[in-house]
Amino acid sequence: MGESVRVVVPSVKPRCVQVTGLMFELERSFLLPPGRDTLGVLVELHLRNPAAEVLVVGHTDSSGAHAYNDALSLDRARAVAAFLCDDAAAWLAFYDHTDPEQRWGEREDRLMLASVRDDGGAPYLSAPMSVEDAVRELQRDSGLEPTGEVDDATRTALVSAYMAAKGTTLAADTVVSVHGCGEHCPARDVGDFKKLAENRRVEIFLFPLGVKPKPVSDLSGQEASEYEQWVAATTRLEVIALPPAATGLRLLLCDAENVPMAGTVYTTALLGEPPIFGRTDSAGVASIDVPAVRPETIVVAWGADSEAGPFPLVQELFTDCTPPDAHSRAVRRLQNLGFAATADLEEAVVRFQERLEVDASPLPVGLVDGSLPTGTLERVDAMFDALLQEVAG
Repeated sequence: MGESVRVVVPSVKPRCVQVTGLMFELERSFLLPPGRDTLGVLVELHLRNPAAEVLVVGHTDSSGAHAYNDALSLDRARAVAAFLCDDAAAWLAFYDHTDPEQRWGEREDRLMLASVRDDGGAPYLSAPMSVEDAVRELQRDSGLEPTGEVDDATRTALVSAYMAAKGTTLAADTVVSVHGCGEHCPARDVGDFKKLAENRRVEIFLFPLGVKPKPVSDLSGQEASEYEQWVAATTRLEVIALPPAATGLRLLLCDAENVPMAGTVYTTALLGEPPIFGRTDSAGVASIDVPAVRPETIVVAWGADSEAGPFPLVQELFTDCTPPDAHSRAVRRLQNLGFAATADLEEAVVRFQERLEVDASPLPVGLVDGSLPTGTLERVDAMFDALLQEVAG
């Protein structure tokens, strides 16, 4: 018997999909390297829904003035939208930002140099290499004079290489719009003049039938209601996985009332192989063969009537949620329980604590010295094991 996975969604026919997990440094609009993986999930979903319009929404925490936060949130949205469209010129403009505090420079260069890889698969910048040597190597590979100095041509090559991460580019005809919410729509409201990482974020919405409601301007004021309506139309997923077996995966796809989605078409790709398509049986079960070398994670999309799609539901999940280390096990189980732990662990922990009312009085505690609190660890395992028994039964 293969591994069993249960996927729970609130609606069989969602109006739109929300992608989260894009976090930012304080007062910065640069898309950090981990965010590129999140964008890969977004692009994969859009490939299955090519007519969907994309809305990129930026947010800030409340640590700055209102006007400053409004502009910063819109910059974050524009930076992510430019990345999705491989618009290097839009990123180069951030190096000449009119606000010196928002201007990109050597730090952004370093982050990209440490993430972009040369022809041999090694990052251009790694210890003990100097930035100057890394720049020279990039210049040689880009056909530029290896001066070691970062000029406009070098930055164009660097930004283009950073944007060229596999699977992160939307089709050229995709309709993409941007919006800034400033500090007005926090992930967690902690009051004014507070620095909070989970509020410094970008969210992306896919609307199969166009953005609804359309924002009246590029920015949402304190009284605007569009964002709440977008979130209300969002698909939310909960995934539970049994320990892995040797040969395959068994997936039980359910709606919000735990009713199996019999006859729904699903698809997944494993280790670079062509997409696998199938249809759940009368019990809502999908059976997927996996390679002898089991991938750590898989992305499954479902909810279509045929292989042509569209596939409105998508989820990345771990194929093994039983590593011996308690912390690693909790991270994987949180991810497969639908709390997006691989995107932002602390945010996932806080959301879990709030929903399960554990370690959340008077406020969620998040991580303690980088680890999950004992009460949260125990509740994650208890919830996971209880649901495993339910699925197995």
